[in-house]
Amino acid sequence: MFGNPTVADIDLAQAICERIPAIERVRFLNSGTEALMFAIEAARAMTGRTRLAKLEGAFHGTYDWAEVSARSSPNNWGGDYPKSNPPYRNTPPHVCEEVVVLPLDDTARSKTIIEQHGSDLACIVVDVLPCAAGMIPLNPDYLTMLQDTARRHGILLISDEVVSFRVHYHGASAARGFHPDLVTLGKVVGGGLPIGVVGGTSATMEAFAPHDSATVPQGGTFSANPLTMAAGRAALAALTVGEIDRINELGNYLRQQAEEFASQAGVAITVQGAGSLFRFHAKQHRPLSYREAHHDIAESEALRRLHAGMLERGIYVAAPFWGGYFDFSDKTSRRRFPRCLPRMSPRNSRSQETRSENCHMSETTSPPESEIALFSLLVCDLTAFDDFDTQLLALNLSTLRAERAAVGDIDQLLSAYSMLRAESAPGDVAYRCQALRSNGDFEETLKQILYLLYLGSIRVNGHWKRCGWRQHEDALVWKALGVHSPMTRGEGEFGDWADRPRHRARTDQRNERLA
Repeated sequence: MFGNPTVADIDLAQAICERIPAIERVRFLNSGTEALMFAIEAARAMTGRTRLAKLEGAFHGTYDWAEVSARSSPNNWGGDYPKSNPPYRNTPPHVCEEVVVLPLDDTARSKTIIEQHGSDLACIVVDVLPCAAGMIPLNPDYLTMLQDTARRHGILLISDEVVSFRVHYHGASAARGFHPDLVTLGKVVGGGLPIGVVGGTSATMEAFAPHDSATVPQGGTFSANPLTMAAGRAALAALTVGEIDRINELGNYLRQQAEEFASQAGVAITVQGAGSLFRFHAKQHRPLSYREAHHDIAESEALRRLHAGMLERGIYVAAPFWGGYFDFSDKTSRRRFPRCLPRMSPRNSRSQETRSENCHMSETTSPPESEIALFSLLVCDLTAFDDFDTQLLALNLSTLRAERAAVGDIDQLLSAYSMLRAESAPGDVAYRCQALRSNGDFEETLKQILYLLYLGSIRVNGHWKRCGWRQHEDALVWKALGVHSPMTRGEGEFGDWADRPRHRARTDQRNERLA
């Protein structure tokens, strides 16, 4: 436990205070969730009130009160004045009772709600660029209203910049002219290591004063640990004004190019965001509120298809489709992204698309090395990449080539695998089963391919051979294939399935070393 200050955390604290106008003192924690939690506790301690207000659809970490109405939907979000919806089943009722929800960027209605509950509110939690709520930059008039109304009622303002700090050298609040009492930071200020920061004016931060028994106790085993402090200091030193401007320009380029590609493909996509942050929407026009940004079933399905297509082509982005800048300037990504866009339309058959993309493969005796590499990346268990995994991967590919007669052409293999990945979110067995049931072309060869993909085994000359290491899913897959799980067959017919091949190989290697 790092109970006393170190030179590293003093350096990082000074760097943060010099950089963010609203911060004069800081406390270090281990995550953005912790930072927001202690900011709320400080506001309660300073005001003597318990309730808080937040924006509908905004995400502020995994803390009960902060999660209220973070995932509201049309069936529960209420009318013009949003309801306080529980974040999970069996949430204690008093949690929702203590959270007032404001309509995002609706100045008049939000002001009415704050005026109505002002004497009970300890704080208003705000992200000036609410990422999970559609990445819609809040209107300056809305922010001014929040400031004026909060000051009039003695309510503290908490600016959540765990994600949005990176858009400006002095932070997102300073860039928007917003003046909070407390600021929470995380992610980038830790230089890639776990961190949370709560900071504010000297008067507000007295809530954490250790000499006063009425204040908020705060500490943690790894809070302000020297490794994170050093990494954070290095990260802030690297994020100069010029570097942030450069990254923001690249973010602007990403949003512009994505919308341009979508327009050329005739696909409805808008990309919201600011600086290096972005969020994809399957909509013709940019949403102006959380409710406009909410995706219906068809839009969610379109984004799911786009996400699967991007992953297949080596463009890695999180499933919620919001986050920080990823490099779109290289030729490979520029070439791959437009090919993902037709996937958004349910009119486009994945099997037709795959055949059109891979038709050249049947003209050669073996697939191009780039396609082999892509296939190997897709079927690999990405839990680790070390030399031993690389050796197994090479063995797997050589076995595939040797057994081409048994599995059919590699382009068939790629086509089957691509279709399955396209028709399902990663790990979603139900969608995969639906895809299997809806396709009548899964004959014996393709079934063997599926065994290979899901189990890492294939039937050759009446015997099952190991040539991969993919763990089998659950009984639904076997039911969809119309066969029994190997677990239910007699011993020896399918071989030993107790361990995955990679696990077994590692065990053998370890035993050899010990011997």
